[in-house]
Amino acid sequence: MRRRARFVPKKKRAKNRSSDITVLVVEDNDLNLEIAEFMLKTAGANVVTAKNGEEGVKCFLSKTPGFFDAVVMDVMMPVKDGLEAAREIRLSGRADAASVPIIAMTANAFYDDEERIKEAGMSGCVTKPLDAKKLVKTIVSFVKKRRRRRLVTKYEYS
Repeated sequence: MRRRARFVPKKKRAKNRSSDITVLVVEDNDLNLEIAEFMLKTAGANVVTAKNGEEGVKCFLSKTPGFFDAVVMDVMMPVKDGLEAAREIRLSGRADAASVPIIAMTANAFYDDEERIKEAGMSGCVTKPLDAKKLVKTIVSFVKKRRRRRLVTKYEYS
């Protein structure tokens, strides 16, 4: 029997339908956006969507710090590409801007592309076509690391 990757264990989800992970998905292609949203919602995440990098940055900055646990962003988009949008989020000066995981979605997984993604301040990368398990595992991995760091920092400085 194949097991699907999930954000919330099945027993907890039955009691409380909403997950404790909120993801901003930024993608200009309607079909890709729908697929990513479906995968993440099926895994138990709360999903907010944006159609391009400019909308994604505005959406991120319009919410309170800590609202989004992760951002999944296409690299090549009109208006503002994912690399520029990631840089803008990182440089925004918000409390969570430096630590929120920003995960690139790209069809190009060459070394040069990965370097540009890192230089833009993105945390990691998933390739298209999207694999639900890999997408969820990548997000969960970064979110867990971020939460551990916040917990350690909280106790070190309190």
